Amino acid sequence: MVKVIAVFCPTGRQGASVIKTLTRDPTYKVRALTRDASSTKARELASQGLEVVQVDLNDRQNIVNALKGAYGCYVTTFTDLSNPFCADIEVEQGMNIADACLEVKIQHIVYHTQINIMNVLGINARNMVAKAQVEGYMKSRGLPVTSVIMPLYYEEFFDRLRPMREGHDHYSLVIPMGHIPLDMMSVEDLGPVVHQLFNHAGQFMDKTISLSGEKTTIKEMAQMFGRQLGKSFIDKQVTVEEFRNLNQGQPWSRDWANMFDFLKRVDQTNSVTLTRKLNPNLRGLEAWIRDNRAALLQSLCH
Repeated sequence: MVKVIAVFCPTGRQGASVIKTLTRDPTYKVRALTRDASSTKARELASQGLEVVQVDLNDRQNIVNALKGAYGCYVTTFTDLSNPFCADIEVEQGMNIADACLEVKIQHIVYHTQINIMNVLGINARNMVAKAQVEGYMKSRGLPVTSVIMPLYYEEFFDRLRPMREGHDHYSLVIPMGHIPLDMMSVEDLGPVVHQLFNHAGQFMDKTISLSGEKTTIKEMAQMFGRQLGKSFIDKQVTVEEFRNLNQGQPWSRDWANMFDFLKRVDQTNSVTLTRKLNPNLRGLEAWIRDNRAALLQSLCH
């Protein structure tokens, strides 16, 4: 019997990765739950034959209607860090999803969570704390949840972690980790992991899986970039406060600075071994750089 998996935020990086993998398995039928079914990406999904349903995450009954007939769902909630009230909105929407899942008796939720660093260090990263609060609510409602913690994406090297130009063919990585290794992973490699979690629901139900593609220092990352891109890269060795100041004016600067502060001060439990078991084709950073060499070189020109 085909199982319907509802995927929230299907046009985002995580949703796209999950959909790409699940649609290859005839055991599953994907239902894409999007905020805007008329968007270009949503229409692309529909053109591929996927069931695309527009859903209002502020309306619990609307979510209930969208989930009817589904066996399971992949849930990631969105943090709009440009909105001062983003955490409250994200938690409320996550609770609406949880209540709707309970009402329609969803049998397995794979939920993208994070650690509540406010509880650990008393500092706030809204994107992390809100997800942790939603996870707590899901568990308090007795929902069948497998929680997945994603590390930073390699794809952030195109965005917030884009290497800084220091001179002709000279670049620096501005990541405030000092000499402490950082877990990272390609979001494209998430889909096969989620696929296995649904395949082996009994084994992973009510557990938290902390993923990693590779754990490496920023200096080692710089060496990988240098080898693959043929340019000079260094670890700029900035402090957390310097990182925040360098990104001053960005709505995410304080959240990300606090996130790095947490990653430096608290031992992480992300497992490359378990992640590779769930996805044997998992890529380390250097393999990902090699696969994306042309796009990375183009990005450095901007």
